[in-house]
Amino acid sequence: MPDFLNVLRGRGLLSDIDVAFARFIGRNADGDPALTLLAALVSNAASAHGEIALPAEKIGTRESLKRYLKNLLPSEDDKLSMAKESDTPMDLNFIDRLETWPPEPDAFPCLFREYHPEMEEAFQPAPLILANGLYYLGRAFQNELFLRDYLLSRASDAAHPAEAIPFETITKLQLGDEQKAAVAVAVNSKFLVISGGPGTGKTTIVSVILARRNEKPSDVILCAPTGKAQMRMKQALDQQLDNLCNEERREEIRQIQSSTIHRLLSWDQKAGTFRHDQKNPLRYKLFIVDECSMIAQSLMVRFLKAVPDDATVILLGDRHQLSSVEPGSVFGDFCSILRAMAPDCLAELTVSRRFPQGGEICTMKDAINDGQAETAWEYMNQPGRESVVSCGLPAKNALRQFLSASVSGTWISEQIPARHYYDEDSIDGAWERFEQFRILTPFNVGPYGATALNKLLRSILDFPDTDVPVGETFLILKNDYSTNVFNGDTGILWFAGDDGRPIRRSEADASHTKRHLVFFPDPASESKWRGIPLESLPQHAPAYAFTIHKSQGSDYDKVLMLLPPSRADRGVLTRESVYTGLTRAKTKAVIAADRDSFYNAVNHHIDRISGLPKLCGESRMQLSCPRINIPQMKGSALT
Repeated sequence: MPDFLNVLRGRGLLSDIDVAFARFIGRNADGDPALTLLAALVSNAASAHGEIALPAEKIGTRESLKRYLKNLLPSEDDKLSMAKESDTPMDLNFIDRLETWPPEPDAFPCLFREYHPEMEEAFQPAPLILANGLYYLGRAFQNELFLRDYLLSRASDAAHPAEAIPFETITKLQLGDEQKAAVAVAVNSKFLVISGGPGTGKTTIVSVILARRNEKPSDVILCAPTGKAQMRMKQALDQQLDNLCNEERREEIRQIQSSTIHRLLSWDQKAGTFRHDQKNPLRYKLFIVDECSMIAQSLMVRFLKAVPDDATVILLGDRHQLSSVEPGSVFGDFCSILRAMAPDCLAELTVSRRFPQGGEICTMKDAINDGQAETAWEYMNQPGRESVVSCGLPAKNALRQFLSASVSGTWISEQIPARHYYDEDSIDGAWERFEQFRILTPFNVGPYGATALNKLLRSILDFPDTDVPVGETFLILKNDYSTNVFNGDTGILWFAGDDGRPIRRSEADASHTKRHLVFFPDPASESKWRGIPLESLPQHAPAYAFTIHKSQGSDYDKVLMLLPPSRADRGVLTRESVYTGLTRAKTKAVIAADRDSFYNAVNHHIDRISGLPKLCGESRMQLSCPRINIPQMKGSALT
């Protein structure tokens, strides 16, 4: 195989999976170096940057290809933030030695094809696809074709809004005009996308929608991409039920179950796939899915394929939030496409009751969403700000002192002697104090990354390096169906009684109890907690500081968000990350950043590459087009 693969991997530009895919293509293309390089770059766009496609214009000439590769190298700021090393210039002369660039489609048609919409019926899949100026991995392009057909099919069946709904007989709440309009559409609709920021009432209108529709509880499922989001969705809905006027319907809605999407689809470990798909669809008639901006393209496709054709789907999310970690920005694409093609299938909520118009957090989030970096920076640096406070990013040698001051008044009391959150007598008291505050960062690694911050914070909280004491908190990093804990769940180590329930610290001291479990909030449990042995936990980390991505679906009274320098085109420190971190705060957000970092982030809007709008635009005059049965490719190299 060409040496350039090892060179690019050695500089951190390619991952092992990128190299493996490129080598697979190369072996089957008679060692063609151009096609091998293209395969590596398209794979890397997905694996490292969350893109489902790579624009041909970015790498269409040898010079643009060199610029593209140089831009992937870490800058000095990235070395600081991400702890990357790059001391010697990278030799890109191999590009000049390529016989052809870019490679021609159909030279190896089993490996690389070009898609032409007018010849779709005869189109055959391949591991690499060129379509509408975008290079795709084969399965990602198949997914886009499916999503196009799904949207066009659902849009063609858009229902007319229900008329004259007597809201005063359904809920005690006063709904806004946007909320009423969304309910009116959802009552008769088979497909609806609802986008709105924090506090715009998405959960409120879900309760009213359920009260107005007539599905039985067993025919409805609430779901979300993570266990934490699933739990919060169910909790929020249950809290809204007391506002419903019909007590009988209220209790029926309370019986509705919730699930993560992964658990709903039911992973078959032996077969290496989900049990539910088009051939074995799910049994529900109404699906309500929350936090859809977090759902990657591949998971959204698998979910929608498992939904029966006659079922109703309501997708909830915030199109301004960060997209999924994995490739795709399906929710944002859906909002843009439906706004242009089928506005009756889209409800956009803009009025926030959590962040009232004119409030500091509301003013900041609006300026950030509009890309007004200077306005936002000057606003939060004005004297007297209470809800949004700006401070400079501390130097590395001052970080411990800065964090110590930040946790004062929340995790550590200001009184003398200091009282830590874990000194509370009950787990409820300890958890309430812990959940008041969180520290967010764009990164996991580097001096300002979550790993380093958590190490400092554990020391500040007087936790020993070599032990896990009572009060330690945990962030789950991997789904584990055997223990029923999921990526994003947070828990706390606490005293456990003989029945496995949490007991008070004073009870444990009196009875010399030595049993400890990691407890996770569980609204369905009588004690509201579910305990798991520490040794049974899947991959985890301390939960004091974590990435902004991990914070999605959560909120805290106070948030400290660190924004260290990073080149904006990395796609890590962006407008969406600042917006997402800011709106996790209910009452106060402290932003630690220098002016340049803040400007760079707010000015850099993530616009993930997508061919879906173009594909839908080609077919927008054919809204009733049937779904296309696209042949499925086999083998892990063709993902």
